[in-house]
Amino acid sequence: MRKVCNHPFLITGVEQALTKNLNNEEVMQKLISVCGKLELLDKLLTKLKAEGHRVLIFSQMARMLDLLVSIFRFKTINKI
Repeated sequence: MRKVCNHPFLITGVEQALTKNLNNEEVMQKLISVCGKLELLDKLLTKLKAEGHRVLIFSQMARMLDLLVSIFRFKTINKI
């Protein structure tokens, strides 16, 4: 239940099923769009960064932090 509440991709097989035949940018968009928490976080972080704020994110699940790192690296590399 904890995995479902955090992100669907934490469930075995879901990521592969939802991202089959997608390019890297589409995978990252899917990673954000399938989770309401990440959609909100993405919008909030974009706003806070534009205003010059700094943010500290806590999570008890290391795999959730891994997903966030993937998103942030992609956005940093692609300047999104």
